[in-house]
Amino acid sequence: MVAAAACAVAVLTGCTGGDGPVEVSPTADAGSPTATVSPSASPSVTASPTPRSTVLAVDDVIAQLPEEALTEDFPGADAFASYFLDNYQALAREQPSLFAALSDPACQFCNSVSGAYEQSTVNNTTVEGGDVEILSDYGYGGIQDDGTFGIEYQVRTTDLAERDPDGTIVREVEGGEGVASVIIRHEGHWIVEEVGAERTDE
Repeated sequence: MVAAAACAVAVLTGCTGGDGPVEVSPTADAGSPTATVSPSASPSVTASPTPRSTVLAVDDVIAQLPEEALTEDFPGADAFASYFLDNYQALAREQPSLFAALSDPACQFCNSVSGAYEQSTVNNTTVEGGDVEILSDYGYGGIQDDGTFGIEYQVRTTDLAERDPDGTIVREVEGGEGVASVIIRHEGHWIVEEVGAERTDE
């Protein structure tokens, strides 16, 4: 479980969700580029959906999101998806109720992240690194036939280390560059349906 905990909190380690490629339809927003979003790997952690013990009201969720991530259009989807990638670790660790509100119960990636931090707490280990830096100037993608938005980014992650209470490293994951994809839908606010990633530096 220690290895699983470290694996789940780094986008490019292969712990991603999705059963196969997701074709992104051309967006209706003029000027927004399109691409194929391809969550490519099955998660190494098979986690059950995290119980939603504290359910936030929609207004409470909206109040904690960046203003630019509130609009129900491609710019809003792009702003939210990049916000989620930038902050998912801190949200899962420090604001689990908000993380749960932003995650679909069936999101394998989201459940893996939540489960990893819960297990880390049980094991009394700490996770360092694994930060995501978005290299793209903006997301590529658009609205799909089912009304969800698929957006992908060029990203870089830092090395990740998990330490036991004595400071001994019990797990290391090398960072790298790749493409991260985010599938989201809007229901009062944006909700993450899945996150996928594929390394490009190997």
